Amino acid sequence: ERTFLQWSELKQTVETWQQQSQRHQQRIHLLEMQIEELHALELTDATEDETLRAELLRLNQADELRTAYTEALFYIEGDNNANETTLLPLLDSLNKTKKALYTAVKAEPRVTPLLETIEGMQAELKEISYQLGNLEADLVVHPQRQTDVMVRLEKLDKMKRLYGPSLQAVIDHQQAMEKELDDLSVFSQDPERLLAQLQSLEAQLHTLLTELTASRTALAKTLTTQLQSLLQALAMPHARFDIEITKTEAPTQEGADIITFQFSANPGEALKPLAKVASGGELSRVLLALTVAAMQFTHNHKPLKQQKTALPAKLFVFDEIDTGTSGQATKTIAQQLQRLAGIAQQVVAISHQPVVAAAATTCLEVEKTSKPTPENPTQMRSFSIVKVLQHPTERLPIISRLAGGENGQTEASYRDWE
Repeated sequence: ERTFLQWSELKQTVETWQQQSQRHQQRIHLLEMQIEELHALELTDATEDETLRAELLRLNQADELRTAYTEALFYIEGDNNANETTLLPLLDSLNKTKKALYTAVKAEPRVTPLLETIEGMQAELKEISYQLGNLEADLVVHPQRQTDVMVRLEKLDKMKRLYGPSLQAVIDHQQAMEKELDDLSVFSQDPERLLAQLQSLEAQLHTLLTELTASRTALAKTLTTQLQSLLQALAMPHARFDIEITKTEAPTQEGADIITFQFSANPGEALKPLAKVASGGELSRVLLALTVAAMQFTHNHKPLKQQKTALPAKLFVFDEIDTGTSGQATKTIAQQLQRLAGIAQQVVAISHQPVVAAAATTCLEVEKTSKPTPENPTQMRSFSIVKVLQHPTERLPIISRLAGGENGQTEASYRDWE
């Protein structure tokens, strides 16, 4: 089974590869081109496009920004190159205001917090002036940088049109394509090695199947001989049984054989499949014979009383196995059921034969009766009552009835079973 499963899985892989090889190669080629294009972008930041757009906006408005920074610095610091100014810079104004208030500190202590506030404003204005200076210095515009940003944004926008609304979607799609490419590459690599491995497994499987067929053929002969003898003992003197082994179109986990039980109950009738021609009673007896024969073979033909190994099946049910039998045949059926019960955990036999009933370890009486339904007292309903006959005195009247006693009980039938 393990060899078959390995062969089957590899065969499916090879067949799939052969059927889809061309399509896979085309897909691999497409993925390689798309991934190469994405790799060339070196895309790692999902917000790069937003950053570049902000930079491009600054570059395009550099002149306006420079004017704004220069004017703001003029109002804060003033113009060192100018001879006269009509408006004092903020820092100079604050400095003059602070000097003016120093003269009032001694006479009016409440001025001190005002001076501290002015000093804080001076410090903040100096920091603002410093930052504005840096912003102005950063406005050195290189025409090539503007071009580079625009080209980069165009490429990123193209990828978003192809693979998603955002750069994060593009990155996710790239990772998915890389995984698919890895899977297809593993699947498509080294087909010669796969074919060689498949051929090796096919050879191993063929050897195992041949050995299995030979073993089944030998077992079928032995089992047929044993079964033929058992069927005659089970009141089927004209029954014929054969096991037909034919080849399947393709091997399965169970092998490469179709096993058909052939059966004929009456002389002059051709062997036909057991499932189609056997009656219920015949099927039960054939099942009993098969079970006994299989046990004999499994236990190396040891006598049944020496068998210790449990059967694969724990429960056997035989329905009307003794139909149409009498005398020694019925007794043989009862004996075989007893032997089977000694090995299996439980054997259930539905029977109308007193010999079979008397051979059972436990007897149950099944009786049908009718009584009104609780919902509608005028409507009758049938019920089956099952009673366990635990004591021999309970079993004797029932077995006597099966033996044909008048009204189920006569002195003669009692004497026969006491």
